[in-house]
Formats: sequence, structure tokens, C-alpha cells
Amino acid sequence: MALFGKKDKPKKTCPICGGELHFFTSLLLADNNEICADCAQKMRDQFNVEYYWERKYWRDGDVTVRKKSHDLLQDLTLEDVMEIMQQKEEAKQETLETVDGAAGAYASVFTFTQPEQIFPKPLQVGIPRAKALKGAWVCKGTAIRGSFEQGDDVLVLAQDGTTRPAKIAVLIPCDIIDFWTELQARTHKKTIAEGFPAWIVLDPAIGEVREGETIVK
Repeated sequence: MALFGKKDKPKKTCPICGGELHFFTSLLLADNNEICADCAQKMRDQFNVEYYWERKYWRDGDVTVRKKSHDLLQDLTLEDVMEIMQQKEEAKQETLETVDGAAGAYASVFTFTQPEQIFPKPLQVGIPRAKALKGAWVCKGTAIRGSFEQGDDVLVLAQDGTTRPAKIAVLIPCDIIDFWTELQARTHKKTIAEGFPAWIVLDPAIGEVREGETIVK
């Protein structure tokens, strides 16, 4: 029995996964529906957070700078989210069929689009890391099977089924902070589980990473 004879309110659940919604971490959508933090994070490979800065000047000469953030996911409705989730699931199944058919089943599979080569500056990440990551390729995508960890030895699987060995130099889960801020801060987690997106930076020794390739182990 609840305190003072009051009945406990039913717990609110996420309409996507059925998990419990928590007040401080759930995301409110444009149509006033809420989704849990995990479901929101699973979409970070498609949407980043945009930051807007608002400055307000007082007449007495003092200046107050107020930072206001806006999450692009909050512009979506529940219908939009469910449609995107369905598209991601269909793409996942199609990729797994291709990967398993071409080279046999891998325990972990990471898909990505638009890999980008980076040249960090010493003032951004320090001289040793700037040298180590010079010319590295950043692959932003999702672990569609298994899990990955920074330091893992992996394979880059080409569309023709051939593979090249590589190492994950940096792994940064996609959340509400941008890639460069996380790379400099180094306060992020270094693992991702199935279904979650991340930036994977491959050791520069791999050479060029191409659109349509897949990271597996």
C-alpha cells in the first residue's frame, strides 16, 4: 500500500521500447510524446545537437551570457521517430544479410556513412595525439550487432568481401556533445553496445576508408 493510502501512479513507459521513462533523462518530442534516453541516443547517428547562444545586455552595463541548447530530435513527432527506427531496422537486416553472405557471420558489425579524414591540431588534442591521429579516418555509424571498444583489433570489410586489418584508435559514443569537444575532453565512455551509435576513429595505418565499407570483428 502506498504512503498515506494513496495509490502509486502507473509508471510512464517509452512508446518505442517499453522501458520506463525517467523525468530527467527522457526526451520530449514536438507532439508532446516522450521517448527514453536510450531510444534518443540510438538516433544520434542521424541527428546532432545544435547549440544556440543568446546574449542579453543590461542597461547598467553588466553583461550576462545565457546559453540555450536545442536538440534537433525535439523537432520530431513520435510518428517521425517510429518511421526512422523502422528504416534503421530494415537497413540493419539488409546489411547483415550482405555481410553474412559475403564473408560468414561476424560477432560484431558496425555500419557507417561518409567517413571523414581528420588532421587534429596540437592545440586541440596535444602534440602526441595530433601526431598519432594525423590523417585518421572518422566513421560515424551504429553497432548493428555485438559491441566495440577502443583499442579493438577489427577488420574493414569492403563491398567485394575482402578485408583489411585495422585498430580502433578512438571510440566516442554519440550523445549531446559534438565529436571535437569529446575528442579534446576525453571524458567519454570507450565502448558501445548493439544498437547504439558512435564515432569510431581508425588508426591512420589503415589508409583510406571508403563509403559502403563495414567495420567487423
